[in-house]
Amino acid sequence: MAELAAVSGRKEREKVWRVLDGLEPRDDISYARAMVCRNVALEMLTAGSSGPALVWGQKAAEYARRADSPASDQAYRCTYSRASTAIDGEEKDWGDADWTELGASRFKTKWDERNLYVLAELKDDEVINTASVPRLWSGDGLEIYLNLLNLEGHRAMDQLDYQYCFSSSGKAQVMRLSRTKTSSSRVAVKPIEKGYRLEIAIPHDEALLAPIDGYELAFNLRQLDWGMKTNPAGQKRLGVIKDTHLKNTGTALHTDTFGWPKLRLIGGRKSLRPRVLYSKAKRTITVNGLGCTLEMMAREVNDTAVMSLDQEGVLIDADIAVADFADLALTMNIRSRDKGTGTWIRAGAGSRIELRGDCDLLNMDLAAEAEKSLWSLGRTKVRLMRKIGLTVMDKNGRPMPKINISLTGRNVKDKSVAFNYDSLYADEKGRATFAAPASVITANDSARTRENGRYEVVVEAKEIPGQYPITGLVEPSRKTEYTVTFGHGYHE
Repeated sequence: MAELAAVSGRKEREKVWRVLDGLEPRDDISYARAMVCRNVALEMLTAGSSGPALVWGQKAAEYARRADSPASDQAYRCTYSRASTAIDGEEKDWGDADWTELGASRFKTKWDERNLYVLAELKDDEVINTASVPRLWSGDGLEIYLNLLNLEGHRAMDQLDYQYCFSSSGKAQVMRLSRTKTSSSRVAVKPIEKGYRLEIAIPHDEALLAPIDGYELAFNLRQLDWGMKTNPAGQKRLGVIKDTHLKNTGTALHTDTFGWPKLRLIGGRKSLRPRVLYSKAKRTITVNGLGCTLEMMAREVNDTAVMSLDQEGVLIDADIAVADFADLALTMNIRSRDKGTGTWIRAGAGSRIELRGDCDLLNMDLAAEAEKSLWSLGRTKVRLMRKIGLTVMDKNGRPMPKINISLTGRNVKDKSVAFNYDSLYADEKGRATFAAPASVITANDSARTRENGRYEVVVEAKEIPGQYPITGLVEPSRKTEYTVTFGHGYHE
């Protein structure tokens, strides 16, 4: 039953992938909104919820087809930042970003490809910061509300809505669908005259935002100021003495998104649509944007001498470079044409290489940054295969041409079979070749491990009856040429 369930889950995932791979955007903003829904769908798949993931995949297709609504004249501007921002509570990295009033307090925003940034100066005569996760709202701090698709009307918060809370002690939590957890946001606190300053970086990876120039989302801010209050009985109790909203909508912010103000992203990249560029001079295929697959890459390159598809997967004669903050889905095995120059997969900052299943990369290497960017919904393996040369010699040290051999390699660690070749023919010089995993990289949605292969290899020659198998050690990550000498019983 468990095996049948796993197969069913895989079929459901494939349905989601087919929808997401077939997005046809009306414009760049619509595609960015579709990518938000895609991010939610992938998150649901990670959690094992294939049915809800398909719903979000279909929403992605709907938003891709829908033309973007006109920009709001009343939206607050959030300007793109090219310079790096140190989260230290200081204003030095904020350039000419404008302040916006929040009652007696004030704030400003900016963004880059990694984070949404908020700098807030909060007036508070007595700072109370004893609250902890998941009740940071019970102390002084700032709440930030986000609705990623800028949806209008009265609606309950759902997968697209976030309630962040940042305490005056520098702690951070995020609530979504009534579930609260510690946020991965970075926070710095600095005391100022009659209050404190908060500098905040909310990562897009956590908020699932797909930001580009012109993108609008709904948001609201709320300053919580706690202090001692006197109740009608004359007793002093700790309570909220000042509750300041950017916009008071007349409804509870954590239950209804009605009337939230708009935040418009200004500057930065113009599109998230996948783009594929081939440079013959650099012998490199570069992937930009989000949602690219190997099949799409082959169509865009449109040159079978550089990249082609067949029943065994992809045959390629170029390096692959995944640009900064782009992603690529590996959906099949990849083989290098191997002209002696070496073939690499490289990846830029913030990029992601998604594994749709176990795959082999023959005579290709993953650069360190590409290995770090590997991501998968489950425990998925990438095998870096190497061609191994084997020269077959007789007992007098002479090559044995045209000989037929069988070969089996077992992992030294657990004795499991890693590769098996029932029939390999040596050429005129007695040389045969086979492929073996030099390294196996295992990846999931949060971690990667690498293990280099060491194999006990058993070689038998079918034309030499009565000979005992010859056993030896093969380590493809260190050596790719070996010799087998029949009659002496050794393999080196």
